[in-house]
This record gives sequence, C-alpha cells and structure tokens, in this order.
Amino acid sequence: MFEEKYKTEIDALYPQVLAFLPKYKESGLLTTDLQRKLRRGYIFCALIMERLERDGFVSGYNGATARKVYLMNRKGVIQMKFFEVNDPYYALIAAENMAEAVQLYISEVAGSIEESSEIEEETKEVSREYALMKYIRTTCKDGENKDNILEFASDTRRVILMDGGLV
Repeated sequence: MFEEKYKTEIDALYPQVLAFLPKYKESGLLTTDLQRKLRRGYIFCALIMERLERDGFVSGYNGATARKVYLMNRKGVIQMKFFEVNDPYYALIAAENMAEAVQLYISEVAGSIEESSEIEEETKEVSREYALMKYIRTTCKDGENKDNILEFASDTRRVILMDGGLV
C-alpha cells in the first residue's frame, strides 16, 4: 500500500542513499539515520530500509540495534574479491584489488616492516567459494555450517582470517 504510493520517489532517491551508505559501515544504519539524512518521515524511510535489506545492502531487522552495512562499490553492488597471503603470516583478506589487499595486510597483519613488493609476491586472489571454505574450516564445529555461512556473508571485516599466533 505505502510502497506503491512512494515507489517513484524512492526510486529517485535510492542512488543518493546508496552513495552515503558506506559512511555507515562502521556504526551501522538506523531508520532514524535515513530520516535525518533525507529529511523524510518514518514510513518513507522504513520503506527505503526494507528495500536496502531486500537488495542485500543492510542486515535484517534486529530490534532497535543498527543494521550492518555491507561493503559495496560505487555502483551499489557488493564487489569484494578475496586474497590469501601465506608468508610471513597467514591472512584471508576481502578487498577490491591486489593493491588494497597488500595495504591491508601490511597495516593490519604484518605491520609496516614488510616490503609491499615481497607481500604482493606472496598474495594470490582466491574465489569466494575457496574463501568461504577456509572460513568454515577455521571457525566451524560439527553441524554449525549454516550459521557460519550466514556470518561469512554478513561479515564486514576486511581481514577475515589471520594467523592465530598474532591474535
């Protein structure tokens, strides 16, 4: 009922919403954030939030807590590649490209002492399926695959796994 009434207006504002969505990656997104940003009422913003959820840009409703915002590119499509580094420390990283993966590895895993050219030689792009299987093998106990698959799909961390000795 409401959705039909506001469809044209929501369609017009949706690209604007997608453009500011990454700013809420760390804090999460509430309907009230949309209200403030768009200067619109609750029902209108709740419909936008439902569409964001349906399109996979935010997590599902969880009471009054902020919804997780998933990483995306400027086109509004989830577009992370996965990279694995084995030496000097193991890490599985989600990044848009090799350069970003190397930078994340140096800053969050190895520290600034490593040479980026050496790290790049040790870094390889892996498929989403491979990354998921590594994640499941590392984090699962018997029979918990479904929960871990959902957790992997909604994880916003960029360094997904790293050498346990570093933690």
